[in-house]
Amino acid sequence: MTAASAPAAAQPAVDVLTDKVAVVLQDRPVVGMTAWFSEALRATLGSERGWQIVTPRECRLSLPTGTALTGPPTRWVVQDPGCGYYDGRSGAVLRRRDGAFVAAGDPEDTGTGRPCLLGTGSSAVFPPALLRSPSRSWFCNY
Repeated sequence: MTAASAPAAAQPAVDVLTDKVAVVLQDRPVVGMTAWFSEALRATLGSERGWQIVTPRECRLSLPTGTALTGPPTRWVVQDPGCGYYDGRSGAVLRRRDGAFVAAGDPEDTGTGRPCLLGTGSSAVFPPALLRSPSRSWFCNY
């Protein structure tokens, strides 16, 4: 890890800053695109770093936040007690590597790591982020 440039380091939303990414930890039911959140995202991407938001599995994203996290260099990382970390959109299992969350077994970080399964055998299910019904999608509209 190295010192961050003043704009990225000065953002109150950033919890962990590495050479590759800024990681934001959010533990709330819905993560909205607030002014400070969008400014931190802009400053981080302007410093040529990725933006990764880590939430518990019960969390949802507002439509603007979900839209901003559409792929590399951004990622929604879900922390699950039974599975570890997985991508909130694809379900790919993630690991920390070189200061960033990347798909397990995927050196190119293309998001193609195997999906996280909760349980075994015929009782195995995909994590909640992959099974949202239309009435309970990964985003909420507020």
